[in-house]
Amino acid sequence: MKRIIFGSALLILLIGVTSLAPSQKHKYKSKEAKLSVTFPAEFETSTETKSNYTSVKTQAIVDEMIFLLIHSEHESDVSDHEGLAEISLNAFMDGIGTTPTEKSKWLVKKNSGLKATFDVEDKDLVGDYRVILVGQIQYQITAVAPKSAWDEEKAMKFFKSFKVKK
Repeated sequence: MKRIIFGSALLILLIGVTSLAPSQKHKYKSKEAKLSVTFPAEFETSTETKSNYTSVKTQAIVDEMIFLLIHSEHESDVSDHEGLAEISLNAFMDGIGTTPTEKSKWLVKKNSGLKATFDVEDKDLVGDYRVILVGQIQYQITAVAPKSAWDEEKAMKFFKSFKVKK
């Protein structure tokens, strides 16, 4: 009887301790794209090749929050980095049917890109989108969630973990 009680108490204690353990982090690295980022959950990756670029899309979903990174390596010379960042930001916003609520410069390794927050009223979504070009590689990183599920702390950890090597 004592063993059953002890075993049950030990099991309850182990369940309690593991539920308090910090969530696992999942690091994504790409030597080709010279980047690393830490996702808050396991991620899935897919690759798409077009005539003048190859894109790699990596995403993770935690509860109702989506964390997404797309990096595209352009074959042809891209000289207007800020112009392409603006085009990408506008295309993203058009695609989800909204306009930025806030927009500002995003600097990574002395490269200038754009970051914007958004609110899609009719879909009850909010999020943060960032885009930058470093050399011939374009990076797009975003976090999106229903308003009730938005976790600013998780989003900021995700964005802060994004690193690009020259």
